[in-house]
Amino acid sequence: MHFHSTARGILINDGAVLVTRVKGDDKTFLPGGHIDAKESAATTVIRELNEEANLKVNIDCFLGAVENNWHIGQELNTELCLLFLLSSDADNNLETIKSCEAHIDYLWLKKEDLVTSNLYPLALREWLMSSQLEFTKSQPAFWGSDL
Repeated sequence: MHFHSTARGILINDGAVLVTRVKGDDKTFLPGGHIDAKESAATTVIRELNEEANLKVNIDCFLGAVENNWHIGQELNTELCLLFLLSSDADNNLETIKSCEAHIDYLWLKKEDLVTSNLYPLALREWLMSSQLEFTKSQPAFWGSDL
């Protein structure tokens, strides 16, 4: 079994949330990645978006966490993912976000398309649909699980 400790961000622009996908795959997920040793989860989100999409973002608040698992072949993978609300620096061009990595793409997913999207984990997708992509810094933290 492999355990993944990750941090991902929710960046909203014009009623849509930024998602990423591995090229050739139909599943999407929030941008972010693995937390490095001696790195905070918030720092991870900022670093990953800068490295992978050349975006400069700010952490607005912690939103919650979601856990899930999946198999690669016979190998079980389990993830605990910390979620943050992000805002964008003014110098970012959010209309077209180009990936700095050849294997991933970025796209904007409108809230009305969440129900038919392939956004994973499922508990996260359901929470985003119920929230209508409207968050406040004072709301209770989300906890979701696909386990």
